[in-house]
Amino acid sequence: MKRRGMLLPTILLLISVLVVLAGSVMSMTTGGVLVTRQGLESERALRLADAGLATATAKLYAGSLGASLAETLDDGKFQVSVTSNPGAAAMSTPYGLDLPPRATLLRSVGTTRNGAQRISLALFRNGLGAFQVGALADSLSASNSTFDSYDASVSVTPVPVAAPQGILATNHTDTTISLSNNSTVSGKTLVGPGGDATAQIVTASNSTTTERGSLAAPIRIPPVTVPEVANAHSDVGGATGPGATPAILRIPNQRGATDTTVSPPTRPADPVLFSHYCLSVKIWPDGRFYAEEGGSSSKLWGSFSSTGSPTITQRAGSGLTASGPGLKLVGQYHSFAYNPATTVFKIDQQNGNTIPRLSGSTPIVAPTLPAWAYFTQPEQEAVDPSALPEGKYNNVNLTSSQAELVDGGVYVIRNLHISNNGKLHLAANAKNVKIYVTGSMEVDGLGTIANDSLLPANLKIFYTGTQPVLISAGAAAYFSLFAPGAEVTLTGRGSEFFGALVTKKLSLNDALFHYDISTRGVGTGEDATAYTLLARYRF
Repeated sequence: MKRRGMLLPTILLLISVLVVLAGSVMSMTTGGVLVTRQGLESERALRLADAGLATATAKLYAGSLGASLAETLDDGKFQVSVTSNPGAAAMSTPYGLDLPPRATLLRSVGTTRNGAQRISLALFRNGLGAFQVGALADSLSASNSTFDSYDASVSVTPVPVAAPQGILATNHTDTTISLSNNSTVSGKTLVGPGGDATAQIVTASNSTTTERGSLAAPIRIPPVTVPEVANAHSDVGGATGPGATPAILRIPNQRGATDTTVSPPTRPADPVLFSHYCLSVKIWPDGRFYAEEGGSSSKLWGSFSSTGSPTITQRAGSGLTASGPGLKLVGQYHSFAYNPATTVFKIDQQNGNTIPRLSGSTPIVAPTLPAWAYFTQPEQEAVDPSALPEGKYNNVNLTSSQAELVDGGVYVIRNLHISNNGKLHLAANAKNVKIYVTGSMEVDGLGTIANDSLLPANLKIFYTGTQPVLISAGAAAYFSLFAPGAEVTLTGRGSEFFGALVTKKLSLNDALFHYDISTRGVGTGEDATAYTLLARYRF
């Protein structure tokens, strides 16, 4: 009976322990489920925050982002706030972060339907040139001219508005802005930081400026980088533009075996590669070339034109010689001839089992290469063309024709001269055209730059030279001009310039300057709507 009496309490004790253990396991399991659920909710909230940040970033790049952005999705919502600092000093924010100058902060809060929240932030550097000034020059003079501002994104017809920062400005404290003979500035005229606006802004008795002042800091002018583009050629543009890259051309010899290949450029500025056994020749759009004959360990490089003899930059070994016109190479084992002007192409091994040597007598027709293999050389002239394909030019002279610009085209022109009845024409539906002029620029004639869209932001001209630039018309010209190293003169009774410009010295005579504030001012040569991502944060 005693043993039976002790057994019952023992069984009850074991049952109690099992119950406690089961409760603990259940509690641990429930806790694990809660932790897992909380983790999933947190991840879902972060995805919502990231979605809001991605949406806001896209709108920021497109220029359509307001002060905030909110959207409700299936599993929650996001709320994005936008904080911008256009000034020159750091700015505090409600989030405990100091926002650097010329920066924008996007803060996206993701909230799930169950109330979980996560935050995703992105810090951007505002596009250069955010300080909006219509005309920036070291010094400026105007006679019988007027300056005002308008917003082309609101109305292409100039309706005077207040420019955010100013109409005219100089970074210097020792130069003058001179207004004479009924000249008027409807807006701010600013001199360099710490300068004397009263002494530096000189106005005649019959000339006025609405407001004078000085800059808080100099407007930074970074250099313009001239892009690498292919030489202008109507056929090349199609072959190396959008779409599939042309296939490698394989050329068989007389015995039917492929011993020559011609590889197309992967980008417009890349070279065409000619390979024939141990001979390799690269030719760039700007006329540079590199040739190597492996058998003789000889190398040769330089540049050539369609008419003269090649210029040799450097030579290694004595097995390769070069001559013109075009590019003729003769080595110990190979011969090569190429001239884009006449579309000549010959390549040969000395034993004659392919196309005959240049000095050979056997008449074998050289293969016809596709257009992309014959780059137009840098000496190309465009004289009164009806269309101007994008690309690189030596001279563009327009005296009697209207040259159509390509939508989105990028041009690099050494010398641009427009006079008499010549015109550069941008169609109403074309936009984002950039012209880089590196040598000289002269625009003289009625309506010489015709931008049918009436939006200056659609046509930007960058002049990297130092020669004086003359723009005289007698008609309206809509474009932005960036010429920090040149003296620019706008002249001609009735001439109107719509846009923004930066120059070394600016002179206006009998002209009207309308600063389009939608161009976002000057000081860079880049779009001020461009943003650079500096950092990302998640909380």
